[in-house]
Amino acid sequence: MSSVKETIPMDCRNALEMLEVLRPDSHDAMAADVAAAVAHVEACPSCRSTAASRRSLDRRIARVMRDVPIPTGLKERLLSTAASAAADDFGANQLDTEASETDFAEAEQAVVEQRSAHAGAARQSRRMWMQATLATTATCLCMGVALWRFGYLQSSQMTLEDFRATATLDVAGLDEFDGSFPVQRPGFGWRSSRRVVVATPALGYSPNEGSRHEVAVFEFQFTAHGGRTVRGALLAIPAAQIADPPRAGAFIPGNVQYISTEAGPFPTVAWTEGDLVYLCIVPENAAGRLDDLQRELRRSGLT
Repeated sequence: MSSVKETIPMDCRNALEMLEVLRPDSHDAMAADVAAAVAHVEACPSCRSTAASRRSLDRRIARVMRDVPIPTGLKERLLSTAASAAADDFGANQLDTEASETDFAEAEQAVVEQRSAHAGAARQSRRMWMQATLATTATCLCMGVALWRFGYLQSSQMTLEDFRATATLDVAGLDEFDGSFPVQRPGFGWRSSRRVVVATPALGYSPNEGSRHEVAVFEFQFTAHGGRTVRGALLAIPAAQIADPPRAGAFIPGNVQYISTEAGPFPTVAWTEGDLVYLCIVPENAAGRLDDLQRELRRSGLT
């Protein structure tokens, strides 16, 4: 009985279809039944370019799929299903098993060819599924990048001026900070000076009246020149929440800016330490004492 593959004219379409199911970087191309297809592709520049592009895509798909977690027991379920399907195919195609030896051989050859066709279809289906998965993954990645790029996946940001406008020295009604982000007192003399006392634990509030605190507040006091006690507040805000975080890396009284609220104007000084932006607020009549505060911080030997 002549082979089915011998009757197929080996043109570009048939050669590419036959090689479509070959595994990349395997020895499948050495099989005798695909030799004609391989020879055609090697001799045809157009087919050679197409086959090379397909192999490149297969390798990229394989690299991506290696990182996809495989559900527990999937391999066993697939093998079991494949075995049952193969048994059904064999039983459905093994007709007239009581026939002559010649008929039996032809039936056996038909089963082998049908299994080969099923395997080729399965590999083709697997390729299509992998390509669809890769395309879906790439689409989701592109959408995620676009959403991040235009801010839909980022926390809403406010300007430093917006946070200044919400600042207050009246902390009596604030709740204890809920720990919605890591927070600590500023470094240097804010933690070690005996004349600059920062109270803990921190309090907190949300300018947007959200359910989680966006600002942590530390009350502090320091002894200014002449023995005067000045009280103020330190606001700690995640730098990622501020569209224009200050460039200063420490408390600098020359960077004072005033805010106006119902309680009156307040001088403020802002700076960035690590992942946090700090905003120092003191009463208006203490603006001239900010230099005293800086001297005291420096005196601690940590600035």
